[in-house]
Amino acid sequence: MIQEGSPSSSPKPKRASTGSLTLPLTSPHPEHIIHAGAIMSIFHLLPAITCDNDQLTCDMKIYVGGLLKNLLRKEHNQQVMCDAGFPHELLVHGNIALADESHSLHPSLQYMFERLASQSLTPRDLR
Repeated sequence: MIQEGSPSSSPKPKRASTGSLTLPLTSPHPEHIIHAGAIMSIFHLLPAITCDNDQLTCDMKIYVGGLLKNLLRKEHNQQVMCDAGFPHELLVHGNIALADESHSLHPSLQYMFERLASQSLTPRDLR
């Protein structure tokens, strides 16, 4: 779960166009993670995103990865996710994408891991 900040006169969100799929890249309001388990569930469900069109499937996975990445831009959210053990989850469940620089999710997962590592990375996370 995320909590949206107060409305403001922010500019319209930027949009990414991936083929026939046009999606917003950022939210006009800042988000604060309230329940880290919901975010980890989204991450765990990422491999289950499928579609008849392989390109659309890839685009949707990249979009969801970008959403998760954007949530970790705030230091507060990084701390919440570190406390929930998300660095370990990234290493266990995202190891293939993290190891392969040509993988479509590599940039998002690498960004998330770097942000979380800067907050708190313990030897236990690296097991």
